[in-house]
Amino acid sequence: MISLQDIGEGLTSVRDSVEIGTSGVKVYRLQNSFDARGSLAIADFSQFHPFYPKRIFYIFNVPEGENRGGHAHKECKQFLICLGGECAVEVINGTESYEIQLDSPLFGLSLPPMTWSTQFNFTYNSTLLVLASDAYLESDYIRDFNDFLIATQITH
Repeated sequence: MISLQDIGEGLTSVRDSVEIGTSGVKVYRLQNSFDARGSLAIADFSQFHPFYPKRIFYIFNVPEGENRGGHAHKECKQFLICLGGECAVEVINGTESYEIQLDSPLFGLSLPPMTWSTQFNFTYNSTLLVLASDAYLESDYIRDFNDFLIATQITH
């Protein structure tokens, strides 16, 4: 399993990213500030990310052993930040598969379209923020893994 914090430590600028394999999945460092009053992390999409969010949601209170996600999007891009606690994300692009540990609120994980994503191993009180490039549209979802594999073979 790849630690988001470990892979992101080499990033020195909010404009830098690290691609995981050839999947199109990228890790970005968020701008941050620390002082005696606490910490502040900023996701300034005008500076470093290829889309402006049109939908924002967060996942929390996930019971032990439960998974979230388990689908892909045809067009929608997503950006995941674990605000508190930790969780793991399995990403599959049809030819490669990676498990990434979201273990720091200072890094975000960018998921391109046609990436199968499942979130799991949520720790107690973890909160996963998801920023999406598009509004909810059921027809954008691929919810059957075999259909996803067929679609990725067509697009590769």
